[in-house]
Amino acid sequence: MPEMSVEVRVAKLEDAEEITQVHCSDIQKWYRKVDNEKIETNYEDLDIVERWSHGGPWMSIETCSIQINHLLVNDQFPLVAELKGRIVGELELYIGKEKGFLGKCAYIDV
Repeated sequence: MPEMSVEVRVAKLEDAEEITQVHCSDIQKWYRKVDNEKIETNYEDLDIVERWSHGGPWMSIETCSIQINHLLVNDQFPLVAELKGRIVGELELYIGKEKGFLGKCAYIDV
């Protein structure tokens, strides 16, 4: 059996659609609120705010692009995992500075 290796690299804006697909793949049912009641619907029928409510900025291409851009221009690291040229995972690595003896630290989000 051929070995399958995962490549990890810094995300690009062009990756937003595939990153969104990865995050949306965890959602089994999509809902919107109508008169304070949850109504099952399709992803395509949700607006950006409704998509966000299912898991944050990664749930639509538009807000995912903004998130990636924000990280890149602030010298942070949105990373993607690729398997056979397809994005199969995403994480955000934040570099920060803690007071005291810890100093420079890295935080993984998502």
